[in-house]
Amino acid sequence: MARAAATWCDGQIIDLEAIESVTGSILTGVSDGWAGEAADEFARAVSSLRARASDSRETLHVASKAYTGYADTVDQIAREAVPLREALSVAQGVVNGGAVTFRSEEEWQAQFQAVLDANRVIETTTAALVDLAERRAEADAVLARTRG
Repeated sequence: MARAAATWCDGQIIDLEAIESVTGSILTGVSDGWAGEAADEFARAVSSLRARASDSRETLHVASKAYTGYADTVDQIAREAVPLREALSVAQGVVNGGAVTFRSEEEWQAQFQAVLDANRVIETTTAALVDLAERRAEADAVLARTRG
């Protein structure tokens, strides 16, 4: 959605640049061949339109950049989350693995070590996922604070 918003902003920027160009040409034409109070009033109105178009273009440029940065951050977080979720799922499977039967002390030790290792993986991947969630929340906050 953020990329679509950035694309929309970029399209509006192109339209506003066209307005700035056309109004610039109009102002040149007015100054070249039209004089008097009506010409001055018309030039002020066109100048005002040009200034508003310029301000809007700048605002949309800031918004487009913010949306693109936000989308890049969210995409990166999603890529980083995939292996963490997979590791977490595997580790949870080991810990919740069901009935265990041991034929020897070595098998018991191996299973016990596997559960300990899986618990460490759960702990570290959970912490990493929490960090990703915090990064996402910060990206949300940065986007919300963006003003053009």
